[in-house]
Amino acid sequence: MEKVSMSHEDYLEAIVMLGGTTENPVRSVDIANKLGVSKASVNKAMNSLKEKGYDVISVGKIYDIFNGCGLTESNKSRSSVHGMEQTIAIADRDFTGLCFTNLVDFDALWGHRRNPQGYGDELERFDVLLGTLLEKLREDDLL
Repeated sequence: MEKVSMSHEDYLEAIVMLGGTTENPVRSVDIANKLGVSKASVNKAMNSLKEKGYDVISVGKIYDIFNGCGLTESNKSRSSVHGMEQTIAIADRDFTGLCFTNLVDFDALWGHRRNPQGYGDELERFDVLLGTLLEKLREDDLL
């Protein structure tokens, strides 16, 4: 497996920094604008990671957001809790690359409906699962 170039690191950092929500997901055009590059170069970078042998794993709606571009594995989730469970299971695996997770319920079920009680309950469920995920991360993993 080839080492990730500084350019690839810039793309990965931009994805993390842009974050995104269900209402406003990180799109390849957002990454392109942040980095001052073309949308085609974002797609090329994602495909390049895949071609260099890195895992590019998605959980939730990431496949739809990136139209499958550059992904080596896609996992649809039924809920935010299910998405976190999938992410925890992926963290247990020995992989080198990137795992994207989008937890749609925060916006779709609670945020857009202005349901603070539901949002708070979902946040508590997430917090428990985040603790589980943090215990599984290795020293060189980023969250």
